[in-house]
Amino acid sequence: LVCSSEVREELDFFVKEHRAVEVLREYALPISNKLLFHGPPGCGKTTTGSALALKLILENKASRVLLVAYTNSAANEFCRELCNILTPNESRFFCVRAGYPAGADPSLSIPFSNNIEEIRSKKIVICTTLSLRRVRSIRFDNIIVDEAGVEKLQDLLSPFTLGINQRTAIHLLK
Repeated sequence: LVCSSEVREELDFFVKEHRAVEVLREYALPISNKLLFHGPPGCGKTTTGSALALKLILENKASRVLLVAYTNSAANEFCRELCNILTPNESRFFCVRAGYPAGADPSLSIPFSNNIEEIRSKKIVICTTLSLRRVRSIRFDNIIVDEAGVEKLQDLLSPFTLGINQRTAIHLLK
């Protein structure tokens, strides 16, 4: 990930804090659970969100991450970014794209499924805000929302009312 030193420091601090979550809890210290990425199109918000989701999974800081976007195009962009980071076998192992079948890009190696058991078996779930009802029975440690700036308030808040843990971390990409 190419970014400024200031952005790198903030991301590193966030990840380090999650690495020490047990120590922070032991001393009753608060844990940052919200990040807001803001910038023009093409500046790397979706790439950073995808990389952050994968880093949290690979470092065992989260057992399941939800990547949610307002449009199918943006959800597919999450998938595309993950496919750029992972091998095809890894992306099939870790990830699943759920939601509207016709909206999913079939050229990507991330499988599409609305089968709740298959979705539950994956570490990273990608869907749109309109298809969240398909994953409402699943709990997530982290939620990363893309296109937060274009969503209506009720659509933006819906990921936080469905399938989240009490300690869920929330990340908004605007």
